[in-house]
Amino acid sequence: MSFDLGVWCSDEPLTDEDAGDLYVNLCEQKWIPIGENAAVDAFYKELPNRYPEIDTVPEEGLENCPWSCAHNRSELHVLIAMTWSSSAEIAPVVLALAAKHGLVCYDPQESKVHLPSQLKPRPSRLRSWWHGIRMVVTGVGFIAIADLRGSAQELDPHDPSLIAYRLERASAVVVGKFQKDWCLPWLDGWHCSGAVHITESLYGGWKPSEAVQFRWKERYGNSCLVCEKVSQFDGHKGIWFLTKKNDTWQFTSTGALWCGGPFPMDEQDAVIRLVRQRDRK
Repeated sequence: MSFDLGVWCSDEPLTDEDAGDLYVNLCEQKWIPIGENAAVDAFYKELPNRYPEIDTVPEEGLENCPWSCAHNRSELHVLIAMTWSSSAEIAPVVLALAAKHGLVCYDPQESKVHLPSQLKPRPSRLRSWWHGIRMVVTGVGFIAIADLRGSAQELDPHDPSLIAYRLERASAVVVGKFQKDWCLPWLDGWHCSGAVHITESLYGGWKPSEAVQFRWKERYGNSCLVCEKVSQFDGHKGIWFLTKKNDTWQFTSTGALWCGGPFPMDEQDAVIRLVRQRDRK
């Protein structure tokens, strides 16, 4: 049995649970990182300077080698397995090197993530912004945030002009239910997959019983930008306006004022009428 550690780069703080999920995905190669990171490269180059990799150690020296096997690595991560007898000496060195290079280090034995200084909890930007605003004019910050949270709900989905606006920008209009299939933690947030399962096609080439697949990313933590999380539509039924961009399907939105969610079914006749008007043009 070995003593294991995982080291990788991250732009966002991770909880113990999120880091554990990511570690398992890396071990099982459910995610294969693509790209490069100078900090990971520097960490990987410095570690063998102190403790040479097992595949570079002569056979007669393997008895004193601290590693159980070769490191599992990419340009964005390094998975390390050491002997238990050497863990008291080696683990603190790995933790210190990870911190030095601003990298996350996860300990699966303790199910604990060690964050570099730049990712440790601190007052959020929103909280700092709110404090600064409150120092100038009491209440302005609250009003601004409240308006931002509510802005996605301000438009009336029964407004014919809103339907026409969405239709003008849509590549397809379908009736169906959106379902989130999965969300997996990654370095820059949750990477998710889902689909709109079609029951009727009102515009475009889709057919009933087909499914429009979606892939998207959501940042870790809460956000005052209510349009950011596509997963909020999980289980929603209605009329979906879809746009195809760079061979990828997206929900048609109207910027910050409408998040691309479904229109209510009682507007189906109005949508069909506007689709026919568009076809006659």
